[in-house]
Amino acid sequence: MTHYYENLEKFPVKADPPKGALKGVLKDIFTAKPRSSTELFKEFEKCLPLTTHWQHPLYFSFFPGNSPPSAIYGDMANTAMNEGFNLTPDVTEKRNVEVELKVMDWVADLLDLPECYFPKNGAHALIANTAGHTFLLASLAAKNKIQMEHYPNSIVNKQVGYMTPISNLAVERSIKFSNLKLHHIECEREDHLVDEFPLKAESIEREFQKDIDNGLVPTIFITSLGSTASLSIENVKEISKACQKYGVWLHVDSAQLGVYAALPELRFVLDDIELADSFTTNGHKSLGCGMGTSFMWIKHQDYPKYMSYNSESGGNITASSAASATNSDELPISSTQPSPEPYRSDVFITGPSKNRAIRTMIHLLSLGKKEIKDHLTTTLVLADYFRELMAADERFELMETKNKFPLVMFRLKGFTNDENHDFLNLVMKDNKIFVVSSSIQTTYSDDKESDDQDSEVMFIRLNVGTLTHEKKHILQAFTHIQDCAAEYLGDKQ
Repeated sequence: MTHYYENLEKFPVKADPPKGALKGVLKDIFTAKPRSSTELFKEFEKCLPLTTHWQHPLYFSFFPGNSPPSAIYGDMANTAMNEGFNLTPDVTEKRNVEVELKVMDWVADLLDLPECYFPKNGAHALIANTAGHTFLLASLAAKNKIQMEHYPNSIVNKQVGYMTPISNLAVERSIKFSNLKLHHIECEREDHLVDEFPLKAESIEREFQKDIDNGLVPTIFITSLGSTASLSIENVKEISKACQKYGVWLHVDSAQLGVYAALPELRFVLDDIELADSFTTNGHKSLGCGMGTSFMWIKHQDYPKYMSYNSESGGNITASSAASATNSDELPISSTQPSPEPYRSDVFITGPSKNRAIRTMIHLLSLGKKEIKDHLTTTLVLADYFRELMAADERFELMETKNKFPLVMFRLKGFTNDENHDFLNLVMKDNKIFVVSSSIQTTYSDDKESDDQDSEVMFIRLNVGTLTHEKKHILQAFTHIQDCAAEYLGDKQ
């Protein structure tokens, strides 16, 4: 592993191997003869040029996915103790829960979360695999809560989950898998700002009421504080007004951006978070806790009851069957309530469970609050550096934003979406850096493709946050993009 990290920059950040390339490398190597560690790593190294490296300092793609040495040490410690098989409600499991809850208290304190999200006040906290995993948990809980408290008779195929155009695809999947109808809440944008997605309570209430008039039951609204595509922020305060009025569960997805609330200057990201029923942010992105670390807080004291509820007439999916069907390793419920067990083992599936708390604990303790905040600040400084370089080059235009987050969105000025896609393909041709595109519905008067005020605009996104990023890598990425622009524009002339 040390050798891998030391030589990471020697590999292309992204690989496009032909189909079957990896299979060919691994062909006929499993024999009766045992391999030495030296031989094993030689075989491992043959695979490295054929894969994409998320830790690479020139990786600026989808989102940061960090597994630093401290997180690796945590995984090693967890595996050594065989914590993964403690699924029965015995003393060992109870101790594991205590570790998880303490770690979640540390993270809540780091992010300055309101008291309503601390287990001592009746809330529940857990470490899941992904943000999408928590969307499923929230959807199931919301569905069962309404059935338990308001609809003793079956309301199958009548409950509705809501998302917006900037929601992650996992939101759609989670709502559908929970056997909820999926409805989209549209938004009329009023300005050029890409990172602000305004929603008004009145428009949401109209959608809720329309569904009620059609015999449906509004159940859950999953909103974004830092969307995947553009780190856009939706108005939690406005959305909560409608949700509270109609008894709809509000879940907030702040997978990448939420951890930045640890910085005083970005604490506003989680303003009004106490108005939500549940909330998610990822530890495996800019916080660097290792892949598969998603923090979830739930305000409701009866959350375990919702997750274990099963109406035979309603045909509800419980956490157990959901986990089995999605091939997820577990759906954990953490609680400090005294009855009857601190871990609700009835919502687990049989099989190994990865104790993410041990890894997270070792990682957080290895860094400490100061180093964590220093890294988050560094990502903002590096993103701002790239933003300044782009702004000084007249060939590019930056997507207009209100806030300076670690994501920079840009495109070639005066060119269509298709032409910018062609430019992106040139940037990615030799896999020297890894960036991707996205698009958003926005007011964009310079778009040649349409005279409409509201058009879908494509942009290239450079996401800073990998722990290996340094200023020299930002400059290296910008220089490569400049060279590609010169080549592309030269071909156009």
